[in-house]
Amino acid sequence: MQFEITPATRDAVQRWIKLAALKSEDFLFASRIHESPHLGTRQYARLLEGWVEELGLDPADYGTHSMRRTKATLKTLDANDKLS
Repeated sequence: MQFEITPATRDAVQRWIKLAALKSEDFLFASRIHESPHLGTRQYARLLEGWVEELGLDPADYGTHSMRRTKATLKTLDANDKLS
């Protein structure tokens, strides 16, 4: 599924790419483990849990799966609005 990002997100990602001196063949978020070049699912889940806690939300209510499902739901609702 393709998705859109906000201008603020685009700017932040562009700053990160420049700061990390990433090349087009590099992963945007590298793993801390040298054997793996990309961020793993467990590492992503731990990051997400930390972000949810920082927002004062219950980590049990949010996960990597619910974040993907939310985007798909929003895209579906947007498409339905355009049809009506």
